[in-house]
Amino acid sequence: MARKPWGGESGITRDDAEAMADTAQLNQQASIAGHWTVSDIVAELGGPGRGGGTRRLAEQLLADKGIDSPTKSQLSGEMRNVNRYMQFERTGVRSSNSFAPGKEARARVNEIGTNSAVRAGKHLRIKMNGPISVQGYKRERSIDINLSGADAAEFLQNPNWDTLADAYLPGARGGGELHAYDGASIDIDFA
Repeated sequence: MARKPWGGESGITRDDAEAMADTAQLNQQASIAGHWTVSDIVAELGGPGRGGGTRRLAEQLLADKGIDSPTKSQLSGEMRNVNRYMQFERTGVRSSNSFAPGKEARARVNEIGTNSAVRAGKHLRIKMNGPISVQGYKRERSIDINLSGADAAEFLQNPNWDTLADAYLPGARGGGELHAYDGASIDIDFA
């Protein structure tokens, strides 16, 4: 027998919750959390200069292009590109010495950044405040969810309510239900 909604709650079906949920905000916040600057990634990989972060990022970008054992000129060319990306991030000015990464390079840089953070043991923290339904009961709530490892990387590639429900309600019979609605704030970042 299902319980009656408590004061301030309202009962809601799973289909209604899915239809009314603020999925656009969830997708937008996941997109922002999955966006990395080249400078951040270079710092994560050891830092510029003697730290070797520029070289490591250049090697990963070349490997993505199918060049597993690059020549010295290929590696130095890609390292120059990484330095140009960082210069563009610092100045915001396009020139022969600075330019933004293209769409494919940007996607690869974001993927490298996310994978690097996951390998470093960082957790993806999702904070939600406002009108939220859990297991069919909608009310004002404050929820914190932490995802780590492959779950965090998978969520950033495909943000969805079911992943959050599974993390918030582990072992729920028949799968958990968790949705946020218009007026709720959703913040997603690595911690």
